[in-house]
Amino acid sequence: MTRLDPKWLAVMCTTLAVVAGPVERLTAYAFNPTARLSVAPRAAFQAGGVYEVVARHSGKCADVKAVSSDDGARLQQWSCHGGANQQWRVEAVTDGWVRLVAQHSGKCMDVTDWSVENGTELQQWACTGGENQQWTLRGTEDGYVIIESRSSGRVLDVSGALQDDGAPIVQYSSHAGVNQQWLLRPAAGGPQEPPAAGQPSTPDVVRFLEQATFGPTPELIARVKEIGFERFLDEQFNAPTSSYPTLPLYPTTRDPDACPAGSTCQRDNYTMYPLQNRFFTNTLYGEDQLRQRVAFALHQIIVVSGVEITQPSWMTPYLQLLHRNAFGSFRQLLSEVSLNPAMGNYLDINGNSRTRPNENYAREILQLFSIGTVLLNGDGTPRLDQEGQPMPSYTQETVNNFARVFTGWRFAPAPAPGVPNYLDPMVPNEAQHDVASKTLLDGVVLPRGQSTTRDLNDALDNIFRHPNVGPFIGRQLIQHLVTSNPSPAYIARVAAVFDGAGTGERGDLRAVVKAILLDAEARGDRKNDPAYGRLRHPAQFVANVLRAFNALSADGLAQSDGYLNPQTSAMGMDIFRPPSVFSYFSPNGTVPGGGGVRGPEFAIFTTSTSVRRINFVNTMVFSRIAASTNAPSGTSIDLSRLLPLASTPQDLVASLDELLMHGSMSAGMRDSIVNAVLAVPASNRLKRARTAVYLVLTSSQYQVEK
Repeated sequence: MTRLDPKWLAVMCTTLAVVAGPVERLTAYAFNPTARLSVAPRAAFQAGGVYEVVARHSGKCADVKAVSSDDGARLQQWSCHGGANQQWRVEAVTDGWVRLVAQHSGKCMDVTDWSVENGTELQQWACTGGENQQWTLRGTEDGYVIIESRSSGRVLDVSGALQDDGAPIVQYSSHAGVNQQWLLRPAAGGPQEPPAAGQPSTPDVVRFLEQATFGPTPELIARVKEIGFERFLDEQFNAPTSSYPTLPLYPTTRDPDACPAGSTCQRDNYTMYPLQNRFFTNTLYGEDQLRQRVAFALHQIIVVSGVEITQPSWMTPYLQLLHRNAFGSFRQLLSEVSLNPAMGNYLDINGNSRTRPNENYAREILQLFSIGTVLLNGDGTPRLDQEGQPMPSYTQETVNNFARVFTGWRFAPAPAPGVPNYLDPMVPNEAQHDVASKTLLDGVVLPRGQSTTRDLNDALDNIFRHPNVGPFIGRQLIQHLVTSNPSPAYIARVAAVFDGAGTGERGDLRAVVKAILLDAEARGDRKNDPAYGRLRHPAQFVANVLRAFNALSADGLAQSDGYLNPQTSAMGMDIFRPPSVFSYFSPNGTVPGGGGVRGPEFAIFTTSTSVRRINFVNTMVFSRIAASTNAPSGTSIDLSRLLPLASTPQDLVASLDELLMHGSMSAGMRDSIVNAVLAVPASNRLKRARTAVYLVLTSSQYQVEK
């Protein structure tokens, strides 16, 4: 990897501080891991400026319904799309009062019939100068505004705090709720045509692809804009599976003569090297992007680690079952993973005997893989006892009983001496199964005398039917795909789908994934809640960067070989080798100094790993990963698409803003990058493109996906 010259580090950090601009809880720490987190005030509005008026609770824009130019057209909230019917010019009137003029019609935001009643819907009307068209903008401490009518003293409000597109905008008595707080966001690029009916906006498409794939590409953006979210999901559900090929089994003890230390034989058969390379070639080029995202999320929830399962042939069947079941039944997933030999070795089901039951799998399937340690409400919040304390979901006695359930399993017959069978599911060993009765969750009793297989199936049914599973697994899938801090309402909606709402089938992961990605809390052009979003973990960060710029081999003539794990490992994520059963990071991890805001990925984001992210970007933008023994093709990116824009830095930066940041780049960051590009001679188009790409990718505003 190309290393930054130390003498440039201070200059780079100074530049990034400018590029990052005002930062909020999640983004602040991504730029500076030693910074205390705070919400920075936004710039005040300017008279004559054109703004989107964005509801804080929903992230949606004040919109003139149906792009009407008629007097009396009602105002509603709608997903922001940059159309002129969502852009408002702030015009000073007198004594601090302003009027808000719709860009598409030239008409004013108006309180219908001069009403003073709560719930009166707002409209546009030809500007008259009346006080029912005059507003004062009162700032909040964290940069939002309350918009108050001069005629009624009531404030702009999204009716019922609804999240839906089409929710009416009304006036209501001020109560400081987030549905009465608005962000005046400078309209990017001036008025645009709104998207056609049913066609998603470009910013929301980019956000959707950040969540549903390993990174947007120009081709995928065009595809989703053409067919919409649901049809794209259907295509992904039916796309051919990339997965991992079955590898030949090797002896547990490596033959130092036939397969010496440091040899290609050792690398390919006794390390995760081939699987790690396949992971990255899948993420860069595979058609089944959504399956890969979900399977990798499941790997981080239901963990087997190559730290202990050291041969790639041993690990492959576990990875295959995650891909196979990513859109299937969670109950089937539990069944297959429970009998997978890699899991059997990792958490000691293999050889578990009736005389000495091992608790490892029993504890982790409850604690980490299904229900968690405390009872949950349907929205993921803990159930509390009379003293206000969380109620445990199981006891040590429950673990003891499940440990007895999981006795009597062993590897299938070995294909050769010294070569354990990691390809086939484990098989019963009835002589070692505890046949006594067992008391499980919710007091369910397994009767005495049941077989090994019957006890296992009944126990998995008992776990699967527990009401915790939907909110516990749903929250983690949301965290891996969309945001680290989903609202209880979001979790509840997803948990209801897990429980069978809409399909009648409990545990249908396809329906759950679809619900997560199409939920109102996931969709929209921008999200302004400071706690919303997630730090791109190293694997996602690397894949996002490379997919955005058409990853190629080092010579630019073929595909990358996928030898990228050294990059992510340096950033704190050694693919398929999480340090423990608790994964690469805990889903409950918080942003340091963030007041309890969850940011799981920040557990591996340190001063050193943050600089290694920058080193990676520096390597890819200004150089390449050269071909070598372990990287037969190497990796580079292609910036040729940007060269025609280099003569106009504003267009160059706008293009990167759309592709990489769904149009959310702050004005300060945009201006700083444009100025940096202008400092490069216009004759050096490649250096201009590289400068812009480098500054965007190393900014906090990019590294925290919003």
